[in-house]
Amino acid sequence: MNLKLIACSIFQREICAALATTPHVVDVEFIELGDHDKPDRLRAFVQSRIDNPHAAHSQQSARAYEAVLLAYGICGNAATGLLARDIPLVIPRAHDCATLLLGSREAFVKHFGDNPSHPFGCVGYFERGHNNCHGELERPVNDPEYLRMVAEYGEENARYIWETMRPPLVDNRALFITTPPTRGLPAEANFKKMAGEQGLTYEELHGHTGFLDALVNGPWDDADFLTVPPGHRVRAVYDQTLVMAAEPIETH
Repeated sequence: MNLKLIACSIFQREICAALATTPHVVDVEFIELGDHDKPDRLRAFVQSRIDNPHAAHSQQSARAYEAVLLAYGICGNAATGLLARDIPLVIPRAHDCATLLLGSREAFVKHFGDNPSHPFGCVGYFERGHNNCHGELERPVNDPEYLRMVAEYGEENARYIWETMRPPLVDNRALFITTPPTRGLPAEANFKKMAGEQGLTYEELHGHTGFLDALVNGPWDDADFLTVPPGHRVRAVYDQTLVMAAEPIETH
């Protein structure tokens, strides 16, 4: 199959490992972190890539795609409303990237069920300047994402957005999700060191790449993936089983 994959950059190592062995021809575009706190803007950008899947590739690779794959979950409603135009859209039934890194919704409920908003780190986050290791008193003065918000919104508004996005910890665990392609990389040790400096208890969660491997390789069974047919859009359901559904695009 000829496929287009649009992926969040935190999965770059895991996705590249899957691409190395897939039988399909997959053109991948990684989208850097930055708009996750602005779901409308992220949705618009992803939709532009769905509508024009060859935009990031040379004309020589303008092959006819049989599906567009998304390495995203609902992600703060960024995926809600995404439209499939002429070819199917395939997206994991997941609320966020933690589910994809852990490998299943069941694993997410096991580790995050009592506190689904508990912050966590991973190699992809850490390598892109989002260490997600913070105690309640930490001041994010050197965090590039915080500095971007200060420049755009001002100090007071940036602080409010930062604290809203990162609620206080209900315990002192600093969670770090590893996967087979990322286990033992320097980011893990650096995160653990940072956690100790902030008085947090480091805890490694062993994830796996089953979700992401299945996205790249198929088949996309209905239990784990939503296949949005042309002329339909993504609708969030917000449970831990269905997660999202496809609905027809209203025409007038």
